[in-house]
Amino acid sequence: MKAAAIFALLGAMVFAMPATAFAQEQGETAGDSFVEALDGQTFLLSRTVAHAMADGTEISVTRTYRVRPTPVPDGWLVEGESIAVEVDAPPQLAALAEMERRRDDSGTFPMRLDRDGMLAPLPAARPTDSETARQAGDLIAARIGESDASDDQKLAATAMARALVAAGQGKRIAWPVDLFRPIAAERIETLEIEGGTVIIALTAQADLQSGLMQRFERRVTTQISGSERVVREDWELRRDQAESSTGE
Repeated sequence: MKAAAIFALLGAMVFAMPATAFAQEQGETAGDSFVEALDGQTFLLSRTVAHAMADGTEISVTRTYRVRPTPVPDGWLVEGESIAVEVDAPPQLAALAEMERRRDDSGTFPMRLDRDGMLAPLPAARPTDSETARQAGDLIAARIGESDASDDQKLAATAMARALVAAGQGKRIAWPVDLFRPIAAERIETLEIEGGTVIIALTAQADLQSGLMQRFERRVTTQISGSERVVREDWELRRDQAESSTGE
């Protein structure tokens, strides 16, 4: 398989790998603080996905969610809704940017956290018309190919478009299992693939008392046949002051 084709496929595939669990002792005080940090709170959770270009520029999408964790017998139910979308892409890729702004992202939530604050496995994909989705992906790829964007921009945009179509089919991309309660400040995971290597670097910042995530970065570097592609995901979690001020 050509390197370009492999890169395009990995854009949708590599994020399906969950983060490896690292052992970390947590005392009762830390556990209680995490529970208190979630109790009755509403948060703003932002996620940025950025594809790096060979010229140093990026195509990036930032989506912000309003989320509310609710206690359930086995942990928490995390409900959320998308409230803002920002797309940073060259003018030549305006069609892709508009597609992401209009995309129905309702399938992202709800999520579940177990009693340790780890994300539970994602549910099965929702039933959809896969042939219609495939045709939509082909149409978007064709429009990107006809644009006057550089070859590198077209490659990254096509990979992102395929991932967006997959999302529209209900194929949920896995987030790090310890996103809400990071288990390590830094770690690196390596996956050997045919003809190359995938390096996943994770960096997290959490509240010192509760352990609740503040910032989380996952950087995926794919090295194949002397070429390198980098995709970065950034999450940020903060309390929704507007909701808190209403007493909700």
